[in-house]
Amino acid sequence: MPPQKWHVPLKEGQSGWPVLVAFDVALPEGTHYPTNAELKLIFPSGNASLKTWGRGGNFAIHNQSTRPEYLVDDPHWLAIHRPLGLHTDPAYPRYSHQLLLRGEGLCILGKAEEEVEMGRGVFYILDGHSPHEVRRTDPNNDANWYVAASVDSHAPLNGDDILPVLIDYACTAQFLPDGVMPNG
Repeated sequence: MPPQKWHVPLKEGQSGWPVLVAFDVALPEGTHYPTNAELKLIFPSGNASLKTWGRGGNFAIHNQSTRPEYLVDDPHWLAIHRPLGLHTDPAYPRYSHQLLLRGEGLCILGKAEEEVEMGRGVFYILDGHSPHEVRRTDPNNDANWYVAASVDSHAPLNGDDILPVLIDYACTAQFLPDGVMPNG
């Protein structure tokens, strides 16, 4: 996640508006809501960071990847503890399709500085190779958790095709990584 400077011009192919589409989705009953206790197990140090896990399940659409360190078009969990400054994600496929399960009090924006408010049930497609930032909508709010079911791809996927996959994943996939146990 290389940090970016707001004053540096966009590179060729980058966009000042990295959110391709965003809309609210009515989540079905049973869609997982990550608790503070679960998220503290995933981020035990409490430091600001981003984590992904849960790839390689039975939900894979197909795998276009030639790099073994990640799978393309494979649903997984993505979580952020605390907002992230302006950055790009060049180590991942360009487009991230995310269904938010938590994100209240946060927004995402690019260099165009138009905000997309986050919250449970927001689906959006992000151009992760263009500069983007996750920011609090109110600087006095202490919103810290951003959690999504996510699929990365080399091209934007049709929302009608990928949304059912993300909803199914959010309703049925194991949330805590193997070996991370909730406190009794």
